Order: sequence, then structure tokens, then C-alpha cells
Amino acid sequence: KVSALITKASQHEAKEQWSQANEYFKQALVIDKSLVSAKVGDIRTNARAKLDSKLTSIINQPKRLQSEQVYLETRQLLLQAKKIPQPGVNLRDQITQLEQQLVASRKPVNVTFSSDNSTFVTLKRVAKLGTFGEKNIELIPGEYTAIGTRQGYRDVVKQFSLSPKSNDTNIVILC
Repeated sequence: KVSALITKASQHEAKEQWSQANEYFKQALVIDKSLVSAKVGDIRTNARAKLDSKLTSIINQPKRLQSEQVYLETRQLLLQAKKIPQPGVNLRDQITQLEQQLVASRKPVNVTFSSDNSTFVTLKRVAKLGTFGEKNIELIPGEYTAIGTRQGYRDVVKQFSLSPKSNDTNIVILC
């Protein structure tokens, strides 16, 4: 039975099905805790299952890369993935996708702000733009808030989102 479980685990490893392989190694260890091959397999597949899960999560939610912390953690994760000897097809695909998403998440998007030369515009957590008729700024993809203020007028708040696929964007803000 132990031999059959280790064989199944190895088959799942070959298919890069890390969680399933890990389960078979764990089942083999329940039967005999002294199996070195099952202990090593358990450690190896557990680590690869965690890596696969993290890579898949980021690939499926690329907007998370807009956060500086997630971006830096993902770069470290990518370096870790690249160090794996003899990566399988799935891991190579994940590495390629993640590299593309990292580059796209930092590619600036041209944003044109239009105002009335009287409204003071602030791009929250970026810069005070001041008063102007039109101003072009390159911003990396993410969530932004523009605030317009003018003495004697109601303040204006505009929230907008830029994605890596955004083309030139025009934001009008005036009180």
C-alpha cells in the first residue's frame, strides 16, 4: 500500500499537481513514519504547493500588483521560482506570465487633467497639481483620487482607476 501511495504521489509530481502529491506522501507517512522518501517528498511537495498557490493567486489577481508591498513580494517570489531546478511546463508558464504582469504593472499611463485655471487640483498621495487649464502626467496603473478646491465653491472629488491596458485617459476636474 505504501509503495502504491508513493507511486501515485510521484505521478502527481510529474504532472505538477503538488497538493495531490503531498496528500499521497502524507498518507504514506501515516502508515509508516520512518519512510525517508515519503518525508522528503512531503517537504518538497508542500513547498511547491505553497509556491504554486501564491503564483496562481497573483496571476489571477493582477490588480494586487498595484500595491508596492505586493509588487516587491512578487518580485521576490519570482526570483524564488526561477531558482527551482528543472521547472515543469506549468511553472515556466507561471514565471513567464508573472514577468509580463510585473512589467505591465509599472508601465506608465498618460493621463490628461483638464480644469478651469481657477480650481486648485491635488492628486492624493501623488502631488499638488495647482491651477491649470490642461496638464499631462504619466502615472503607473492603480487607484487614484483627484481633489479640486476653490474658494466659495463646493469641493470636487474624482476617483479613477488606471489599468495596464488603459490608453490615454482624460480627467476633468473643476469646481
